[in-house]
Amino acid sequence: PPFEWVVMMPRFAKWQDVRHILHAARFLKADGKLVAVASAGVAFRDDALGREFRGVLELTRGKIVPLPEGAFKASGTNVRTVMVTMG
Repeated sequence: PPFEWVVMMPRFAKWQDVRHILHAARFLKADGKLVAVASAGVAFRDDALGREFRGVLELTRGKIVPLPEGAFKASGTNVRTVMVTMG
């Protein structure tokens, strides 16, 4: 069934974050909301999947918001991250 909310932090390697976010978005109700942590690359990578992802964000009134540097340092990683919202 469609969901009102999806909150997620998928793996980042090899565009897994983008693929999981796009997949999860298919299960949202028309007025649903998705919030995900993703690698910062979703904001600027210029390949077909990156462009498709940003196109979907535009259609869903989505946003990409940078998270603070070192946001996940305590968990052992310094990967640059963003918060992605849809809906």
